[in-house]
Amino acid sequence: MFASKSGYVQMGYKQARPNGPPRTVTLGEREVAERIDIALPPGGVITGRVIDEFGEPVTDVFVAAQRQQYVNNARRPMPWSP
Repeated sequence: MFASKSGYVQMGYKQARPNGPPRTVTLGEREVAERIDIALPPGGVITGRVIDEFGEPVTDVFVAAQRQQYVNNARRPMPWSP
């Protein structure tokens, strides 16, 4: 079960952090679940300019966001995609 809204990060029920596993809600026939709350953290924006050593704008440059993740007990930069 997920919830989403423009400007916020999509989250699942009892999900501790984005990209983490949500808890599954299983209901039997005619069973009703009440008070299922899902908190949505606000989204973020990355902005900036790429400039050269003279402070001039650089064109045709590839820029990508990365996240830090532990792999084999070492922090590694990993590609990020929402």
